[in-house]
Amino acid sequence: MKEVKERRRRRHLTGLIAAVALGGALLALPSFASAATVNCGGEVTAGDGPKDYLYSFGCTEFQGVVDHPAVVRGYSLLSTKQLAGFTPDVIVYDGAHAPVNDEAFQCEGPFPGYGFGCGGTMLPGTTAADKHTVEGGFELAKKACNKKGRKSKFQVWMTASVDRYNEVKDTTAVVSTEPFRVKTPKCDPLTK
Repeated sequence: MKEVKERRRRRHLTGLIAAVALGGALLALPSFASAATVNCGGEVTAGDGPKDYLYSFGCTEFQGVVDHPAVVRGYSLLSTKQLAGFTPDVIVYDGAHAPVNDEAFQCEGPFPGYGFGCGGTMLPGTTAADKHTVEGGFELAKKACNKKGRKSKFQVWMTASVDRYNEVKDTTAVVSTEPFRVKTPKCDPLTK
């Protein structure tokens, strides 16, 4: 009986220590941490040619400060397949797929290469229906799919640089989103 009480006491003490450690870790977070989140995502679709692809992505701030939206200032696209080229001037579209004035990106990078970066401006929109998206294209140096219709490790990843507002300090800083994997099309052995 005494052993059971001793084990319970140890478990409670261990739980208490873990809770204190977690609380301390949360207090040690950087001062720019915020409850506001910017969610980004996108997809790659097949273009007209066997090596041509179109990409689109957007970020939506569903939570945060309305007076200080999380403006996308730049983004990078990385591919596991070598790129032969990409669209240098990229247009931003609104939720109704109309071009947005004063929102666009200029892209640059080496080719052949495995990615490129773009600078410009895009507001995130405050609802899913109002979401602004970037649409561009790239060409692979070789087909992504082999003759049997398998993708040989063709993946696309993106990251975005976003203005984040800190209510406590009343300041804005540019931060990077987590890299996010972009959905790529399935291979069709008859067409690719």
